[in-house]
Amino acid sequence: MWDSHEITFQRCFSELCEKADVSRKPNGLRHAFCTYHFALHANENLTAAQAGNSPAMIHAHYKGLATKAEAVKWFKVKPSKSGKNVIPLPAASRKQRPATTS
Repeated sequence: MWDSHEITFQRCFSELCEKADVSRKPNGLRHAFCTYHFALHANENLTAAQAGNSPAMIHAHYKGLATKAEAVKWFKVKPSKSGKNVIPLPAASRKQRPATTS
């Protein structure tokens, strides 16, 4: 997970896209996630909860933009080969987290 401010992420992501000569839209990953998540689950309440949006906005802006088959393909996208500096998600999830006080 990104542990810095969103603006820092956006700046770094923009620089990366520019270096890779890849075009990007502001909030493009968010819009793609909402589009394909809604297509996959057909549940605006679930997608709204995941995206931090209202079900009405999800229904109005993302309904019918993708098929379930397209969504399945989108969520299967991953690099064909990981770099040496990439930590696999299962390993990252086992990382010790600081104890919380209650």
